Amino acid sequence: MSSILFLCRSANAIETGQAEDFQPIYKQIDPVFLKEPLLTLYKRTWIIYTLISSSTQYLTSESMETNLPDWAMPIRCLNEKKTEQALKWARISEKHSPESITGMGWISYNLVRAELAEKNFSATERIMKMRNKTGNTNYLDNFFLARIAILQNNRSEAMEHFKALILNSQKYNAHKRITIECRLATELPSEMLFEVIYPLIANNEKFDVTPSTPKKPVPSSLPCESKKNHTDENILSAIVGESNTMAQIRNQILQLAELDIPVFLTGETGTGKELVARSIHYLSKRRNHPFLGVNCGAISESLLESELFGHEKGAFSGATVSHKGLFEEAGEGTILLDEIGEISPRLQVALLRVLETNEIRPVGSAKYRPIKCRIMASTNANLEKMIESGTFRKDLFYRLKRMSVHVPPLRERKSDIIPLVFYFLDIGRPPGIHAEISDALKDLFLQYEWPGNVRELKNCIERMRLLNSDKLYYDVSDIDLTLLSDHQDKTFFPKLDASDVQPADNRENIAIINELRNDEKKEENPWFLSNRSAIRNMAKLRRLFMEYGALTRQEVMKALGISTGTATCYLKNLCAENFIERVQPSKSPRSVYFKLKKI
Repeated sequence: MSSILFLCRSANAIETGQAEDFQPIYKQIDPVFLKEPLLTLYKRTWIIYTLISSSTQYLTSESMETNLPDWAMPIRCLNEKKTEQALKWARISEKHSPESITGMGWISYNLVRAELAEKNFSATERIMKMRNKTGNTNYLDNFFLARIAILQNNRSEAMEHFKALILNSQKYNAHKRITIECRLATELPSEMLFEVIYPLIANNEKFDVTPSTPKKPVPSSLPCESKKNHTDENILSAIVGESNTMAQIRNQILQLAELDIPVFLTGETGTGKELVARSIHYLSKRRNHPFLGVNCGAISESLLESELFGHEKGAFSGATVSHKGLFEEAGEGTILLDEIGEISPRLQVALLRVLETNEIRPVGSAKYRPIKCRIMASTNANLEKMIESGTFRKDLFYRLKRMSVHVPPLRERKSDIIPLVFYFLDIGRPPGIHAEISDALKDLFLQYEWPGNVRELKNCIERMRLLNSDKLYYDVSDIDLTLLSDHQDKTFFPKLDASDVQPADNRENIAIINELRNDEKKEENPWFLSNRSAIRNMAKLRRLFMEYGALTRQEVMKALGISTGTATCYLKNLCAENFIERVQPSKSPRSVYFKLKKI
């Protein structure tokens, strides 16, 4: 227990920049008593300490580059004022750990630091908004927002952020952390550091300003969420698509908005059922009242009943006060019951009564209360099969299905994919500024099946923008293909020339190779599929190089299902045959790849 306590204290010392307090605490930790994920935290705190401490002994050692993990390389490069390399490593690290950008701690700000160091303030703004959308706020946000304001020549706004930063840092005794962050902020003018920021830190002034948390932005992908000044046209503009199906859905939305009755939405996960529900609400006469959504599958039965219907004081253990349920909270607005197929048979009976009488009875109450909200429900389940199995009531199904909208999966409306791509590419850009994509990238988007539907496409485009500084032209090499590899059995990846392959930036591109392996399984004799001899593996490896031009050692390992030592042996043999050649673009061994040798 003491080791865990000292680990927490050492991590806090790192987060607040108290590097001089770190070592005495760290030495008291016995890693024998630590298990994952604490063991990883133990190793990570030491690496960060070596990067931010004033000592340069470790930083200049020859083994530093090979020992450092990807996430630490951006910090090292910024220490050395190598901003371009810092951005490159930040992108590689983000590809390996997609959740880090919205996480907490030192690593989560790597891409933000690197983008700002390269003066890409628009890309940084998007990252900060993404972090904010997930509810992730931190006192250091003001530091990065101030740097954005400086790059936009808005020094008054920057000063307000700096003052709020100092106020917040007083709570955590984190002034030294700001000093460290300033050292990594290579784009800040020196006069700003010495004339403004450092004096603020040193004087520890008490400013007469209220520290402000960045406001949560309204997601621009859902313009219909605003309650004011929206016409039918711009609300429906969020329903993107050129197919006949989407045109019919837009017409259905307009019709259902005028009818004040329950609506049932069906479709696979990620198709946009909630967006359709919101559009119906904001086009109806209820637009000035709340729209509330609840995921019925994410809440236990007992909690869901209280959440929907409310409860009286003393209704159950812990019910110290009365609680108004969502049916009442919605007032004269709309409530969307998402994943309606997940509710229990007992709650199905209660919901059926609500639909028939517009009355609810809170938990622990003997009286019914009228409600005025409009009820919508959605599901991605096959309710007909659930009725056959006895897990869903037939009468409730037909009561819901009276007015329904089915949103088809993206693979059934291919003509909508490219318009959606451009829609997501242009979100947040100034009017008249539009991004473009290559024909090869269009083909990739059209051939992929998108099992996660519009949500998966949006996430893919969002990450592509974040990892490429929100530029205005994108090619196949700009997309992180590993995001699509979870569904590689359904995925098409175009062939790449050797000149298109960038192993240092995209070395986890295993999905391409897995696709080739799937093709081989269809063509080869079954006996050869089970034969793991060196001859067969070498033959496959030659075909891979002829097909894709360049590969990394890790790609070879995953493609052939072999160990590191075996892959190294095979690659050495092909180099000796002058079939391939070893390429190392930088000093880092991580950048090594092998390409087909030109004859």
